[in-house]
Amino acid sequence: MAYTKPNKISYQYDLNSREKICNLYFDYKNIQAGGMWSLFNNLKMGFHDIENSKIPKNIKTFYRWIKSDSRWKELKQQIKQTKRHFKRYEVSEIGLLQMDAKIITTSNFPVDKKYYIYDFIDEITRIVFGYVYDSLGTNNAINALQRAMKDFSELGITIKRLRTDNAPEFTTTNWSNKKAYKVKERPFTAFLSRNGVIHETTPIRSSQSNGKIERFHQHYTKLFYVKDKKLNQNELQHFLNQYYYYYNFQRCHSALQNKSPFQKLQELIN
Repeated sequence: MAYTKPNKISYQYDLNSREKICNLYFDYKNIQAGGMWSLFNNLKMGFHDIENSKIPKNIKTFYRWIKSDSRWKELKQQIKQTKRHFKRYEVSEIGLLQMDAKIITTSNFPVDKKYYIYDFIDEITRIVFGYVYDSLGTNNAINALQRAMKDFSELGITIKRLRTDNAPEFTTTNWSNKKAYKVKERPFTAFLSRNGVIHETTPIRSSQSNGKIERFHQHYTKLFYVKDKKLNQNELQHFLNQYYYYYNFQRCHSALQNKSPFQKLQELIN
């Protein structure tokens, strides 16, 4: 009789291994605000002292273990309570900005290497500026902020509050305190504080809290389809500056009652 390999192989794990990995996940979440996929890959790469034979063979098993743990419901409730502090709303004053980074890759855009754009958008006027870098990091994020402060100020906008996600260059989020949402101050936040700007971060896995800049990033996918030349960093910045000018001064926005961002700014100032 010929031997046939079963379609599904049932792997058995002891309860101690399962408990150890669950404990590791919730510690990982508290200390580094990391997710399941991140920890699963770190385990596979040997970054933690757990035998490979004790690690789930696939991410679905890993998810099932975590979500069946009693602490999972507690964590979800904690995230839900935190999100209540960041309800969706329309702002009523100028100078409340959102910031995020957009990755520009050679596979999706006509560029000579991977670049990163730090973008800023004023929530009420939708005025946008962005700055191209060859890497992410605190120094580049601060440099982009300095450039944004200058560009927005030339239009009469003083940045009062800046909302970012929880990327490492912006902040380190601490979920270990069950009573409050805490943010450890980093150089980026310290720079904002010295310049009288409030730094606000989005809840974990809540990109909608920075929805305006996230929505703006979708425009990039439509910008380069006629470009047949590989742009370097300076050329990419020049090309984007032309688009920002069009977006800020000429493009009519339905959300602004068919006005351009600059027309909306003039309306609010006057």
